[in-house]
Amino acid sequence: MRLTAHFPIRLGPQNMSFFWVARHMYRSGVSLSSILLWPVRERISTDRKLTLRQGTTFTFPRDVDGEMLFMEICVEEVYGRDGIKIMPGATVIDIGANVGMFALWAATRAPNVRVIAIEPSPRMCDFLGRNVKKNRAPVTIVQAACGGTDGRAILYSPGEETKNTLLSSPSGDSLRPIAEVDVMTLDTLFSGSDISVCDLLKLDCEGAEYDILLNTSAATYGKIRQISLEYHSDLEGGRRRRKLEELLVDDYGFGISRHPITEDMGYLYARRI
Repeated sequence: MRLTAHFPIRLGPQNMSFFWVARHMYRSGVSLSSILLWPVRERISTDRKLTLRQGTTFTFPRDVDGEMLFMEICVEEVYGRDGIKIMPGATVIDIGANVGMFALWAATRAPNVRVIAIEPSPRMCDFLGRNVKKNRAPVTIVQAACGGTDGRAILYSPGEETKNTLLSSPSGDSLRPIAEVDVMTLDTLFSGSDISVCDLLKLDCEGAEYDILLNTSAATYGKIRQISLEYHSDLEGGRRRRKLEELLVDDYGFGISRHPITEDMGYLYARRI
């Protein structure tokens, strides 16, 4: 098995000054009005907006750190590293779409990109739909969770809905149930959405990535060209992550690389070789 490990990726602007973040956001295309209004929006209870100079607008609830998501996804491009590319005409699947930051980023990487966005939270799915409609993006929304088996499950939240999970007690966090949701496997998603080729599969699903990918059929893997995922503590001392890495390399012919952020989480990239 071949695995390249790297130094941790910086997550975002938590430890950076407002002026450092503002400069990088402006260089990345955010409109000046959005940047100047950012401190004001921090103090008021309303939906927040981030507008790019080319016209794309992201709307998100006040309790979601949309600026940090933008820095991670659109500035640092954490799902587009280590040779991961989105080419013209690509089909991209976004598992854990949240408010749609990655889905809209992916849809604008190249012409004629098709994005299928999977999001189980009713509240986040509403914002996702609003962002897709506002920007007239080529994104199909599926309101469901992805998992290892088809069925129904409880979706839990630690309070911040960028970290919703199907796991009832990941890492000892205090969680509250927010909804009972449909759950589908990747096999069901691919067959139901008539996906013959997935050029990029992105996953950010707070620990469910192991159940999803370890229970996906060889036939479905044969349709996947690239994978970008945020991996999390697997509650088994890293054994499931190592099992997943071995499966991708030894069984399905991917070359992989991994960027740890902490001991328990980071980013993993897989590409056909």
